[in-house]
Amino acid sequence: MLFSDWLRGHARGELDAKIGEALAEVSGSVLELDRAGKVTITLTVTANRRLVAVVGTVTAKAPNADGEASLWFIGPDGQLAKDDPYFGHLPGTEPSLLDADHDAAAD
Repeated sequence: MLFSDWLRGHARGELDAKIGEALAEVSGSVLELDRAGKVTITLTVTANRRLVAVVGTVTAKAPNADGEASLWFIGPDGQLAKDDPYFGHLPGTEPSLLDADHDAAAD
């Protein structure tokens, strides 16, 4: 029996359908983002007396788009700052340090 014939018949064709869905999902993301993706098909075979049991799983790993980056200075106490904390400032101005509480409140 050819593998393709076995695949169509295994689990009433559900594994074959899942592979097709995963491939379509990953392929669409690969074309959109111009990055590699992956579809992994795992067949677990276990003994059951004189027979074997086969369980198939499909894992799709579509590429992700990068999030938007922003640049920050690191202050002497490890906090993020929009202004360079080591560069002199005009009197009355302070670097805008962000602590974890302020950053979380902004979300």
